[in-house]
Amino acid sequence: MLINLETDNSSIKRMIEPYIRIIHNQVDNCNHITRTFLYNENSYQNINLFLYLKSYLYDYYNSYNYSIQFDREKIKEYAKREFIIRVPRNIIYFKIILDNIFKNAIFHSKTDGKKGVILDFDILDGNKTCRLEITNTADMNIRSDSSSRLLKISQSHYVGMELISKLCSKMEFKWNLVQNSDIITFELEIPLVIDGNLESSIDGFYV
Repeated sequence: MLINLETDNSSIKRMIEPYIRIIHNQVDNCNHITRTFLYNENSYQNINLFLYLKSYLYDYYNSYNYSIQFDREKIKEYAKREFIIRVPRNIIYFKIILDNIFKNAIFHSKTDGKKGVILDFDILDGNKTCRLEITNTADMNIRSDSSSRLLKISQSHYVGMELISKLCSKMEFKWNLVQNSDIITFELEIPLVIDGNLESSIDGFYV
């Protein structure tokens, strides 16, 4: 049934007016969301890397019930030292990178992801870079294509690695995938913008 919105029939007008208001409100909401997304797309924020990682890892375990081994005391110590990174205000990009790295490691792990994924991390280059290393034991072979930096993985559809590559490029992260026998390590190097310091005062987004 088609309704003429320009009708002079008052009863029809009363019937359709609530729906017109709903549509108008939804258009306004969509406009607001689009403007917010475009703003977030091109603006950045500072976050405490290890505070975010600590929260992320605990949330990951609670959500997926996968045990990722890491040094809890070390990550707490590093969080206190406030190693800061610069990420898009839409922090979901950083989360997507981590999600794909850990999900790939868990999916291809010989131990079905229960005990086979290990996270290690260190600060390099005089506190200018943080390197994360995610290691798992897997039944697969990889080879790196240095020209495109996309990995040809025999048991993958490449989508996750391509997404990681594009987002890392956008955020100026460096990454590499190394295989030694059946041990596979994903290396992610993240530039630090502020040296860790208990006295530093950062008005950033802390997760």
